[in-house]
Amino acid sequence: MTDTTSPLDAGPLSTVEGCAAALADGSVTAVGLVRRGLDRIERFDGPDGLSAVITVSPTALNEARAADERRARGEARGLLDGVTFTVKDNIEVAGMPCTHGTALFADWVPEHDAPVVARLRAAGMVMLAKVSLDDFAGASMGKSSIRGWMRNPHDPARTVGGSSGGSAVAVAAGYAPLSLGTDTGGSLRIPAALCGVGTLRPTNGELPLDGIFPRSPSQDVVGPMALTAEGLAMSFAALSGSAVPPAAAPPDLSGLRLGVVESGLAVDGDDPDGPVLRRFHKLVEALRSAGVGIVALEAPRDDLEATSIIAMEARTAIDAYLARPGMPVGSFEELLDSGPMTEYVRIGLEWERVPLPDADALARRRGCRHELREKTQALMAAHGLDAILYPTVQQVATWIGEVQHGAHTRWSEHTGMPVVVVPMGVVDTGEGRCAADLLGFHGRDTELLDVARAVERVAATLPGRI
Repeated sequence: MTDTTSPLDAGPLSTVEGCAAALADGSVTAVGLVRRGLDRIERFDGPDGLSAVITVSPTALNEARAADERRARGEARGLLDGVTFTVKDNIEVAGMPCTHGTALFADWVPEHDAPVVARLRAAGMVMLAKVSLDDFAGASMGKSSIRGWMRNPHDPARTVGGSSGGSAVAVAAGYAPLSLGTDTGGSLRIPAALCGVGTLRPTNGELPLDGIFPRSPSQDVVGPMALTAEGLAMSFAALSGSAVPPAAAPPDLSGLRLGVVESGLAVDGDDPDGPVLRRFHKLVEALRSAGVGIVALEAPRDDLEATSIIAMEARTAIDAYLARPGMPVGSFEELLDSGPMTEYVRIGLEWERVPLPDADALARRRGCRHELREKTQALMAAHGLDAILYPTVQQVATWIGEVQHGAHTRWSEHTGMPVVVVPMGVVDTGEGRCAADLLGFHGRDTELLDVARAVERVAATLPGRI
């Protein structure tokens, strides 16, 4: 378990499957994984470091000892017993502050785990730390008012994106091989792409959202971040309450068919001559050479009315969340008027301070999303596609403090269809990391993860650093 001075030199224990295998063969203990994670947090996450961790779990070592004792008795709860994970700090963990990124909630301590946390613990996993986020998961700048700017492990002068930036840093820097994050409008996918890690935005409604600060209940999801598609698949099984399958060889590429979309997805414009798209072209050609059927597509028209759903749902959802006993504030209006928060989040909340819609208006906007999903899945079925491939973000990570452009996030959140982010490595200019999205059929997350494992295998062969 020797690491060098770089946060990126995490070694084989940086993956979920690597940790599971090492625990199974006895080359590492759960206590060893916790101590390793705590050591990396101490070395790389100080005031002048990556600034990803808000609170370290005071019970992590005791949980790890219990996992080691179970394994010694032959009573391990499964393949993930003893593997560590971190949690975005808008997801409740019993007995630990849930800050939502702000000092206003620094002393608020939930009594119960969110169901997704409880499911990982039921699989024997050890919660290591709560990690930073844009306040209330309300922006994608990579800054919380309680810890400041999160820094990209690949280049600390560049952004991590958001709002699940702390989760991406924790995985990329090897604090723990898995992190839980949330996504409403790109909050899992943008940081994953910029930090060179993978993530799954599950089918909407696939995983429970209880115990998580809401933004837009019909678009909110919770999902895993990990370095590999295999790690995502193992984690998703545990999050779904299923038995975790052993690591398997990637599926055969022959017979795989992918639709490819290069442009027309970014709200703020595409970068057709940029290094990310050049890297994407190399991946597409490598897939074609490996026998994958490639079908060029144009994305169905996305009615922009669908983007207003967040504004229409946020206030009611936040009011309901804050109505519970013991909250520092009791309503959306009190939250907006009282607590410290970054300027980016305040702007977003002010936008959500709109008159509450009538039921018909909200139903019409939700209907736009259903129509887009039907069009997308009909397009996929007509071409016999397993998934649709497109760049996650068409720009590398910007400098800290600058707005990140070029994110292709709307298609999944507006359809509720699952998407997996597959890292593509470093662009040819050497400026930063990039990734591709794989969009799959609604409710077929496990099949999509199989496709991602195959695509990941090809991405790993691209020239340049992965």
